[in-house]
Amino acid sequence: MRPTTRCVLASFTAVGVLAACSSSKAVSPVPTTLAVVPTVAAATTTVAPTTTTTTATTTTLATSGGSTTATPATTAAPTTATAAAPKPLQLGNVALKLTPVITLKEPIALGIKPNDADTLYVAERAGVIVAVTNGEVTATVLDMRNLTAPGGERGLLGFTYSPDGARLYTSYTDTDGNTAVDEYQVDGNGVADKGTRRTVLTQEQPFANHNGGNILFGPDGMLYLGLGDGGAGGDPQRNGENMGTLLGKLLRIDPNANGSAPYSVPADNPYVSTPGARPEIYSHGLRNPWRYSFDAANGDLWIGDVGQNAIEEVDHVAAADGSGKGADFGWSAFEGTARYNADQSAPDHVPPVHEYKHGDLGCSITGGFVYRGAAIPALVGAYVYADYCVTGIRAIDPVSPATAVKIAEQPASVVSFGQGPTLELYALSFDNTVYRLDPA
Repeated sequence: MRPTTRCVLASFTAVGVLAACSSSKAVSPVPTTLAVVPTVAAATTTVAPTTTTTTATTTTLATSGGSTTATPATTAAPTTATAAAPKPLQLGNVALKLTPVITLKEPIALGIKPNDADTLYVAERAGVIVAVTNGEVTATVLDMRNLTAPGGERGLLGFTYSPDGARLYTSYTDTDGNTAVDEYQVDGNGVADKGTRRTVLTQEQPFANHNGGNILFGPDGMLYLGLGDGGAGGDPQRNGENMGTLLGKLLRIDPNANGSAPYSVPADNPYVSTPGARPEIYSHGLRNPWRYSFDAANGDLWIGDVGQNAIEEVDHVAAADGSGKGADFGWSAFEGTARYNADQSAPDHVPPVHEYKHGDLGCSITGGFVYRGAAIPALVGAYVYADYCVTGIRAIDPVSPATAVKIAEQPASVVSFGQGPTLELYALSFDNTVYRLDPA
């Protein structure tokens, strides 16, 4: 049984650890509002891994005046071909080692820039992103330490380059503790031009924890942002199932400015036409989605959602079922598969494909990736994750995801995973090291 003081008293805690704890202090709520409510955008293009293309329309809805225009766009329709049943993986045959790549201060996110096969980009929680080539820092991509105040579950939490590599997006908590997403123009080396900084989205955070913050471009070219339920403990504001707030949600937007609006909402988002729902919402019912990813081979969505006091969970929605579009993952009606808040209803929620109880297996999940590299053949197709509270790395087979296999005994304090240019995996630890998963 982990000590209850670990989450309350630690002056240095990972982003995921406090998310696993209830607040023991009364905190005055802050109104949950956006700084800007944007328009719903015109034409977006969705590209699914295996598709046939059909013609559709998107609708632009003005936030005032009620004007509506329609423009043509392309969307993806699933094929009707029946795939062969996947074979179970032999995860017991996985033999890997962890190769230290570089030492950095609190490395919290790792990404790549399109068309750059030689460089890893790594963010430190304090607000610095660096370029790493052959194990050496070759450039400071961005220093935004003046914009954030790291500590607990705050700081620079995620970043991503646009699909064309021309822009950099950062996800962080600002000096007031609120979520912000900024855009920068970058040069050919991926270095951000600070003078081009543009705020895309902000979200007030009522409490200090459960900020989420993972940000990435999906297979469809849209920008996804994961936000926690606002914090404290037990979803006191009931944000997880409240469709009128962005908290406790996975969002999907087109981050390009649309006139005076800082971003657009794709017209095929699931709740665009739902009265009272925020149109940015892609999935809901999340407590603190501390790392989610799309399978590079098939577009499946995988989420590691940090639990409250008892259960950690892995959520999965196949591309054939929408890759999470419109999915309700159940929080706070459920923690894992266990009923949680009796006053919350989630009758059609997607239950986790994998869960584990707090204790020897950990207390704060760190979601990862489905391995699609070439270096470790026995691991191909497995979902790789960790838990910040215990040492080691685990994997689950999508064919039988209820059981996890420990594939590495180290490292401790894994706070994030990253996927390199050739789809090899990296583990980021708050022992201040970035590791590469290599064959033993």
